Amino acid sequence: MLGTNTVTPNPSPQNSPPESKEAEKEKNYSVDIDGEDNSDLGVASIFSPYSYGQKVVHEDKELEHEFKSIRSSIVPVQRITEFCAKYVGAFLNSMGGVLYFGVEEDGVVTGVALNRIGRDDLRLRVDSILSELKPQVDPNLWKMDFVPVKFTPAQQQQVKYHNIYYVIRVTVKRGRAHVYQTVKGEAYIRIAGTTRRMLPSLIEERIKMGRPGLPPPVSISFSPKMRHDFIGRSEELKQIYTYISQETAADSPIIAVVLHGLPSVGKSSLAMCLAEDLRKDFSDNFYVINMKGQGAPYISLVEAMSTVVLQKHPHIKIPKNEAQIRGLYESCFANSRTLMVIENAGPTTRAIIDTFPRTSKHTMIIITSRKDHKLELERKVLSIRLNALKLEDAATFLIELAGSIEWDDAITLAKLCGCMPLLLKMTASTIKKQPNLTPKSMIRRLGREEARIALVERHLLAVLDESDEQTKEHLLAVSLFPSSFDGAAAASLFDEDYDEAEDALGLLLEDCLVEFNRENGLYILHDLVRLYVYNLTKGLPEKRKKLLTRYVKHYTNFLEFATCIVAGECDVSEVASSYERASSYGSYGSVGSEGAFFEVTDASALEAIVREKLNICTCIYYLKELQDPETDHLFQVQLERGMACCPILADFVES
Repeated sequence: MLGTNTVTPNPSPQNSPPESKEAEKEKNYSVDIDGEDNSDLGVASIFSPYSYGQKVVHEDKELEHEFKSIRSSIVPVQRITEFCAKYVGAFLNSMGGVLYFGVEEDGVVTGVALNRIGRDDLRLRVDSILSELKPQVDPNLWKMDFVPVKFTPAQQQQVKYHNIYYVIRVTVKRGRAHVYQTVKGEAYIRIAGTTRRMLPSLIEERIKMGRPGLPPPVSISFSPKMRHDFIGRSEELKQIYTYISQETAADSPIIAVVLHGLPSVGKSSLAMCLAEDLRKDFSDNFYVINMKGQGAPYISLVEAMSTVVLQKHPHIKIPKNEAQIRGLYESCFANSRTLMVIENAGPTTRAIIDTFPRTSKHTMIIITSRKDHKLELERKVLSIRLNALKLEDAATFLIELAGSIEWDDAITLAKLCGCMPLLLKMTASTIKKQPNLTPKSMIRRLGREEARIALVERHLLAVLDESDEQTKEHLLAVSLFPSSFDGAAAASLFDEDYDEAEDALGLLLEDCLVEFNRENGLYILHDLVRLYVYNLTKGLPEKRKKLLTRYVKHYTNFLEFATCIVAGECDVSEVASSYERASSYGSYGSVGSEGAFFEVTDASALEAIVREKLNICTCIYYLKELQDPETDHLFQVQLERGMACCPILADFVES
């Protein structure tokens, strides 16, 4: 018992048995780093500290409030994030409110133990969750404060981590949009002090009529310069609008644009902003189908049709008979111009498009997907892969979102975020919300690998969950390359022949997990994808050892082959023939084919050594981990030969 109160603070994580992988991961959030007092590190709060056991008096009578203790949870960051996903949306859809975490239902302060890493992770997770609400939430509508909890000397004797206890206060203003929905199309609202799910009819009414006290929807003229989301997308926008103009002029019954790419690259933002602009031209009907919620299975064709019916007729009772559902669904398109957004497109996407009745005047479809759905319609479908922004565009984007950031700092932060729009938004939001967090402080934090991994983990976990085991194996293998790599190197790590490896890389390309440069024939992973997946290999020691061995052997053989040609120590045709016959080199293909290392000439061999210098030098790092004397010796012999015939490689190794 502490003081005069009967409420016990969060138990020390050392005394709580791990209940899950998430709990194991979060146990470090309650550990004091290096014994330092973290109570004032990275925490900016305009509120006075709370005393443990005091009663919180909610002073703003115009804002509703909710108390959450989090006392029984051994995964506080996860639980707080889950609550925010629901309650922040409810406050946005109502009159605003305040969430208090670390406060009992009766208002008694108990606090939540979170060190600096835990606080950073919580901010990033909540930013990520709220970024998925539709429409996107203005960062100025909410903020998170960590208010320190103070203990008396007597209480401190009983609480090991007393210097990192906080009340997490999340303040939410009334939203400006008519309704905020989750990725599953759900919306929440506050009614009589409780949070409830909004009925579909109320959602539809708000979309059409607006919400009380807010002006009705205003149609705006589209201009890429008006929207932050479109910074750096000028080429894609020009391509999209040219295509739409051509297809409209040709009187195409269905016009379809597919936006595909990695999570967090900005597909949904671009799709919804395009839809907002195009609604004036397709004014009869506007439907949105989310084929898959976060972590949920794809919905069926019947469920997709029912979603459209409910958006058109919110008060109707969906029949159980599929034929009746289809009839209602087709009536939603009859003799009208329709705009539809299909998010997270899945296996039934083509079936949905096939159900569009030809009585519809025109149908415009915008599809977002991680994969490129190669749809074949009456006319051409425009498919655009969205990659990371260009570095300068990413820095500009960050400055526009966060305000006053020096250009050099913006460039550095953009690199650390992999130039991915969603990650840039999360970073800008964190800087903007926390006055004492300077761009340089953010650079220091994101300089830690675990911080950058936390940025992408939630998004990439969903990608890996969808992938089959072989795709995961191939992705683990190519994560070992520090930069670009060719098909021959990938084949060696896959332990497959070149054609099989080429097909496997094609699947990774289809999943937008790797990029391919047609000009030089090289593949590359996005930096943050590589970092995340490479980190996964560390938890698979046997598999990692096997892959590292293949990696080193590949570049040992590569150096032997290239230096032999450059030094003129052997006949080119004999070398080519011997390498083609040897089973261990079978994956390289025949000389002159696409599977070969390079065209076998002195100049091209030397050029290939220069091109592969980073991959070659990475072998030195991997050999230290392998501790395999024989493999090490064979590589060192070929490395010395390579350095002797290629001064650029020698300088690179020495540096």
